[in-house]
Amino acid sequence: MAAFRGFLLAGCVLVVALSGCSSSSSSKPIPVRTTPASPTGTGAALDESYSRRCAASLAHYSPPRTTGEGPLRKLRLRSPDTSHTLRTIYVYRPGGVSDSAKLPVLYLLHGYPGTPDQLWTKLNAKDLLDAEFSHGGTPYEVVTLDGRGTKHRDTEWADSADGADRVESFILDVAIPAVEGSHRRDACHRAVAGFSMGGYGAMNLAQRHPDVFGQAASIAGYFHLDDPDEVFGSNRALQKANSPDRQVSRMKGLRIFLLDAGQENLPLVQGETDRMARLLIAAKIPVQLDYSPGTHNNEYAIAQEPEISAFLQTGWRPQR
Repeated sequence: MAAFRGFLLAGCVLVVALSGCSSSSSSKPIPVRTTPASPTGTGAALDESYSRRCAASLAHYSPPRTTGEGPLRKLRLRSPDTSHTLRTIYVYRPGGVSDSAKLPVLYLLHGYPGTPDQLWTKLNAKDLLDAEFSHGGTPYEVVTLDGRGTKHRDTEWADSADGADRVESFILDVAIPAVEGSHRRDACHRAVAGFSMGGYGAMNLAQRHPDVFGQAASIAGYFHLDDPDEVFGSNRALQKANSPDRQVSRMKGLRIFLLDAGQENLPLVQGETDRMARLLIAAKIPVQLDYSPGTHNNEYAIAQEPEISAFLQTGWRPQR
């Protein structure tokens, strides 16, 4: 997945040893879920618009000034699946911010195939973000996650029915706590975005957990069930619960951005952005659309960074 323009990685990458995250035999395995994660969110997360439910939380937010290069950390974290997969995530924080606890956080999901490092090692995201924030852009943290599976290679960024791959649970129960620590953000200061499979994953995670994510952006994603590696097996209830196009009623509290290539050439994705937008509009849920020249590839995806960043920054300003 690629959601940002790229350069060669600049600055240091730190491998941070976290309790319970080491690959040594002495580390304690984290509990394995016996069932897939359940949808969450009640009250305002489901019933009120984003601007209304986030008005108080964002009313007095004053973005800090940033200077210089932002640090990039590499974390190795145990996943709560049957194989206790050791997953790598990367955490970028804007430079010169003494108190990053108040910064919003964007969680980025790669496509299939994809890796969490390519945004930083091949696509120059760090230099781009440093420049954007030092020139006055509203700063936020960026986290790239690992959505690859052990048994189900095409994980759909979900928990598999058989417990072999627990990507959704990894994000909710491991990655977010590791990144945010004791300064957990509310949904109004947390967003999720992705490309292709990651675009599906972003919308699916957001509708399943509107109390966790307030904004969602899908770059050339799809919104119906596509499960070639049988992540959800034959469980129809699980299939329905992980079909964004069948869960539109859970999206009222989200701020949504759908992007697609003007010359989209992947059959799985063709027409999906327009179809999903129509479903949202019919449900009277606001949605922002963007169609730009390009086809279904990294070159198109990384060119969307300015639009995505502008969308998120608007959502993190005081709401009217």
